[in-house]
Amino acid sequence: MYQDIKSSVKYKNKISATFPCVRQGENLSPLLFALYLNDLEAFLLDHDCKGVQTEYYGNELLNYLKIFVLLYADDTVLFADNVKNMNIMLNAFGEYCTLWKLNVNINKTKLVIFGSRGQSNATFSLLNRDLEICDSYNYLGVVFSKGCSFAQAQQRIKNQASKALHLLYSRIHNLNLPIDCQLKLFDHTILPILLYGCEIWGFGDLSPIETIHNQFLRNILKVKKSTPLYMLYGETGRYPLSIYIKHRMVSFWIKMISGKVGKYLLLLYKSLLINDVNHTNKWLITIKNTLTDCG
Repeated sequence: MYQDIKSSVKYKNKISATFPCVRQGENLSPLLFALYLNDLEAFLLDHDCKGVQTEYYGNELLNYLKIFVLLYADDTVLFADNVKNMNIMLNAFGEYCTLWKLNVNINKTKLVIFGSRGQSNATFSLLNRDLEICDSYNYLGVVFSKGCSFAQAQQRIKNQASKALHLLYSRIHNLNLPIDCQLKLFDHTILPILLYGCEIWGFGDLSPIETIHNQFLRNILKVKKSTPLYMLYGETGRYPLSIYIKHRMVSFWIKMISGKVGKYLLLLYKSLLINDVNHTNKWLITIKNTLTDCG
């Protein structure tokens, strides 16, 4: 079926001759697209784009890191530290797209001004079209909010898990499955939804996530809402999801600090350590407290 894939290009109501191509969903597609955009960062630099700058310590020296753009498959994120620099960035990006004949879906292109105060009158445009300024944006399945809170991300995950859970209920009740099989189905279908991205949002109030798990346990055990949680966990051999979340956060932290020296993630972590002068960062506090509790 996929041995001899052919495509053609339609341009100005004319269709080109067919040529070999990769199939829809092919793993090679994002790699080829990344290679095609390989010079984007250099192009932005040449057009006086500033990006965002942060600092970190490396080899006992203070280093500076500038981030202009993040690329993942065909998703592109541009960074700037003020309105003027963002408009410069958008103009340069528009020129790049025009140069290489890239079409941008303006309807899906949004801006989020993190920690914005007094920016309500700011306007942005790309390719002569105004862009919408949003309070939050869903990037790769995680909602990032301008207030730097992950409450909306957790709520979205809860809503997705609730929909999937209703479908699971209908199936397990029709099949009259034993409890151990129901728990396995939950772990394979609902738990991945609940824990998606928890490595970065797993601090603070986890009650929206815990609620889904606890509702499921009460449903399969057919007990009242007033039944204590310790009885639910004891009867099923389960634990609060916060334990799984903290485990994944610490595992993520270990992989990060033991990874490649020049990796963005590690450099930004070092920058976070420098800037958290008052030791108020909730993510860092959660990692520290978890390690302390474990001895």
